Amino acid sequence: MTTPKNTKKEVVQKRREIVSYWLVRGLTVREIAEKVRDAGVLNTTRGKDRPFTYQTIHNDIKNLGKIWQAEATKNIDEHKARQLAELRAALKVAWSRIGVTDEGAIYNNTDIGEIRRINEAIMKLLGTAAPTQTNIGGVDGQPLIFKGYTNVDPDAWPSGE
Repeated sequence: MTTPKNTKKEVVQKRREIVSYWLVRGLTVREIAEKVRDAGVLNTTRGKDRPFTYQTIHNDIKNLGKIWQAEATKNIDEHKARQLAELRAALKVAWSRIGVTDEGAIYNNTDIGEIRRINEAIMKLLGTAAPTQTNIGGVDGQPLIFKGYTNVDPDAWPSGE
């Protein structure tokens, strides 16, 4: 995969992509090194194509951990902005797949459900979904009475008229 025209930066980037892919799947350093080698990403320094050492893979894992830690501690607004952009892109794709026949009928109805789900996710992300109304009361719409928690006789409560 790596040829003399690949820059060191490109090789490092490709190697770390492979390392991160297998790291999150639970492979060990040795197993990841084999996967990097099998992918054809080789160390071309000193004029020879050699597999990367376990230490190089270990260092990649440490660097990825630092990158992931920094990503996790970013401001929540940055995460929301990225998620919102992704949802809007998905919404655009879903809308583009909907069509209307010459008679005005909508086809590809499965995308309408996808649009609804994406819009719900956007509302949840932004906190703009209307709150669900929950009424707590007694039996048959009567006031809820907690015995022993009031010094007012329920018969003396205002009727609400």
